[in-house]
Amino acid sequence: MQKIALVTLILMLTAALLLSGCGLLKPKTQGIKTSEGEIVVGENVKWPDADMPGLTKPNATVVTVIRDNASGSCSVAFSEMTAETATQYIASLKQQGYAPVLDMTDTDGYLFSGAKSDGENVTFTYTNSTKEGTITYTPAQGGVSGVTGTSELTDASEAQGPVDMTDVSPWPNNFLAGVPELKGKITNVSNQNNQNVTVELSYVEKADFEAYVSTLKKNGYTVDADESKDSYTYDFRAYNENGDYVNAYLYFESKTATVYMEKAVKD
Repeated sequence: MQKIALVTLILMLTAALLLSGCGLLKPKTQGIKTSEGEIVVGENVKWPDADMPGLTKPNATVVTVIRDNASGSCSVAFSEMTAETATQYIASLKQQGYAPVLDMTDTDGYLFSGAKSDGENVTFTYTNSTKEGTITYTPAQGGVSGVTGTSELTDASEAQGPVDMTDVSPWPNNFLAGVPELKGKITNVSNQNNQNVTVELSYVEKADFEAYVSTLKKNGYTVDADESKDSYTYDFRAYNENGDYVNAYLYFESKTATVYMEKAVKD
């Protein structure tokens, strides 16, 4: 997750260096256009509505906008965003149909990359310590992007035969009482000082996930429960009486899920 801060820093410093090299960097907003694109940096940078279709300006200060003519992509660097706003913005991207390709949460921040079935891509990064981040939008490239749509994935899987369901990492058994293994293919396990664990899975069926949430409730995860379900996602989070916390999340279209487990803090 240290890469999140690095990505943000590179984006912001690149713009600053390019503009200063051209003698354009001043306190107020300035920009430079080339045949390759445009860079705008300053204190009064506007949200590029036309270059970020369907994406609303987050509750933050826009400091840099970089447009790439070749790909049609647009990157925005922002500052002064709260962690709560960052999580809400990621949730809104999922609700808009951006299926998670990368969905990482760490003490350092957040990294989310999602794609629609038509080929549009969005990448969002956020760093907790600096309250800064980036949003990059890339339109569909001739109807084809680096991420394949759900129907194409299904066709490809059928053509290639049975899916390899071998877990990349084992489920963290006995890490948190009452949190069993979710049925699916484990693609990543992140353990932070044996205090919290995030498990990422693919090929998770909706019925299996619903049964999993029911099991969590039966096992005592009902304290301060927060459960939301719409046409795209199912999000469940709750504590047990000991203060242990679990958050299970499923994106229906891509069949990707995450299970976050956190042990209660002992005095």
